[in-house]
Amino acid sequence: GRPTGGAVLSALPRGWPLMVLDLKDCFFSIPLAEQDREAFAFTLPSVNNQAPARRFQWKVLPQGMACSPTICQLVVGQVLEPLRLKHPSLRMLHYMDDLLIAASSHDGLEMAGKEVISALEKAGFTISPDKIQREPGVQYLGYQLGSTYVAPAGLVAEP
Repeated sequence: GRPTGGAVLSALPRGWPLMVLDLKDCFFSIPLAEQDREAFAFTLPSVNNQAPARRFQWKVLPQGMACSPTICQLVVGQVLEPLRLKHPSLRMLHYMDDLLIAASSHDGLEMAGKEVISALEKAGFTISPDKIQREPGVQYLGYQLGSTYVAPAGLVAEP
């Protein structure tokens, strides 16, 4: 399920700088394999059945399907795994299309952020530059985070 504030806080070393990335249209960035598209077909009838119904197939992961969130989570996780292995000291938390990165220094965070963005873009994902958050006070999964605190978004937290 979705991580709680306590789980997020316990995964982050105190005082580390934070960055949050938001993947734009995560579901629609995951192409379906050609052989699987038939299973994602749908039909649109004509108005008052005046013509034959038209059949379409999704080419990307449809958002309303029950397993789409799980597939999205797995695909993003596969893209991030090589970076986790390359940089074991980094903390990367991701849930669906939201990604939190923490590093021991600001320079390390900037370097890691560039690598993560590059890997995600190479895999076909889009990150809106205006959706990249840096400290102080980033929001992640409904929580306001700083390098020393976690609070529900909307509440004022005093570090």
